[in-house]
Amino acid sequence: MPEIKGKGGAKPAGKVQIFDIRKAQETKAPSSTELRPVFPAFNDYGFIDIGPITGAISILRRFFTSSGRIAKLIEEACSNDRRASAKAVDELGELAKARPELFTAEHIPGLIEAAKVSRYTTWALIDLAKTRPEFAPQIISGLIKAAKADGFIALDLKALALARPELFKTEHISGLIEAAKVNGAVALDLRDWALARPEFAPQIISGLIEAAKVEGGAAWALRDLAKARPELFKAEHIPNLIEVAKVGDECAAGALKNLAKARPEFAPQIISGLIEAAKV
Repeated sequence: MPEIKGKGGAKPAGKVQIFDIRKAQETKAPSSTELRPVFPAFNDYGFIDIGPITGAISILRRFFTSSGRIAKLIEEACSNDRRASAKAVDELGELAKARPELFTAEHIPGLIEAAKVSRYTTWALIDLAKTRPEFAPQIISGLIKAAKADGFIALDLKALALARPELFKTEHISGLIEAAKVNGAVALDLRDWALARPEFAPQIISGLIEAAKVEGGAAWALRDLAKARPELFKAEHIPNLIEVAKVGDECAAGALKNLAKARPEFAPQIISGLIEAAKV
């Protein structure tokens, strides 16, 4: 072993320590999980994890919610305070799914008003219509009126109609037709409705023809229907559709052309009507 000479005589040289970076990289530092106390109320950052606590509170809140609490939530959902409104809408949605029996007929008008403020309230109403069929007529009629200003509500209604067709009646279609006169999106929903519910098709087509006189989206829907399902059209639809074409609506004229090709029995009447429309 080499010697190191110095003060005090020769001393044996110690073993030289070489720093090995590879070994240092392989050495794992203790994780936060290992360092923190093993207690379920703490998360990986050492803070109290309130997730389980809030979950338990949410469950208890649903269990002990009263009719008065629902009325208070509806009031908050209609408020101008966005944060409070959003929170109330979320809670109403949870209750509609978990505790539909807590809702009464008196709550429905308020929920419909809340749907005009926040579309998400519509989902709570849709859930209630499914689980509480006795509320369905009131809910559907109210949402149809709201759909005049919000086409997304019409989409929700269409989804409900496809899922629970037995909840819808003839008078509901009349209401949607009125909404289609001011909102083209509703007309397109009625188009899809006619395709999915052929028993309503004659009424829907007649209504769309009336709506097409004041709203372009309805004529577009008629053109699509004439192309996809020409057999849904009746002879009485043709004269009124010709009247719409006379005001220069190209979609109505397109619907007539599609019908003339697919329904030869209508062709003479349609051709005569289009000739008259061309003069105008």
